[in-house]
Amino acid sequence: MSGTDPSDHAILTSSAVAAAIALREVQTYVPGVELVDWISPGIGLVELRTGWDSLASHLRRRPPVFCRHICPAQVRIRLNRDQSDLDDLAQACDQLVKNLDPTRTLSVQTRIMGGERPYGNYDVNMLLSDIFVKRGIRLDIRRPEQVVSVVLTHNTGFLGLSLSGDNLSDWVGVSRPVAQRR
Repeated sequence: MSGTDPSDHAILTSSAVAAAIALREVQTYVPGVELVDWISPGIGLVELRTGWDSLASHLRRRPPVFCRHICPAQVRIRLNRDQSDLDDLAQACDQLVKNLDPTRTLSVQTRIMGGERPYGNYDVNMLLSDIFVKRGIRLDIRRPEQVVSVVLTHNTGFLGLSLSGDNLSDWVGVSRPVAQRR
C-alpha cells in the first residue's frame, strides 16, 4: 500500500475475467482511482485520490456496468487467522462509530477469503452487529441505509462504512456477471 491514508481506499469487485475492464471503467468515470493490488481474482484494492464521497458521487451519476460492488476500506488491520482477529475487528469498529448516523439503519456484511480460520462470516457479522446495537444503532439486514463492509483476506482485514446505495449492489458477495441496477 502506498503512503496515503487508508481511509482513501476502496475495494471493488467484478467477475475475474472482467476485472481489468471494471477497473478501467471506474478509472474512466472517476479521476484519480489507482489500483493498489488485486487481492483476489476480480477483487481489487484501489487508492482514491479524491476520497470515498467523490467516488460514490461519480458512480451514482454514472453507474458502471462491469464493476459489481464497491465499498470503502477506511480501516485496515492485521489478521492472525485465529480468535484474536475477532477482538481486533471489534476494536476497529471504534474508528467507524463516529461516522455512523444513529437515525439510519445498519447492516454488517462480511466477505472472507484466503486461508482457514476458526470463525466465519456469520461470527463476524454477529459480533460487530452486537457492538453497533449496544450503541443504539438499529439493524436492518434486508434493506439497510448504512453498511459496514468487512473484507478479510489471508492476513489483512478491511472495514468501511458507507450508505448502502453508494455500494452499487446490496451485498459484498454478489455473483451477477454485471452490476445490478435498483
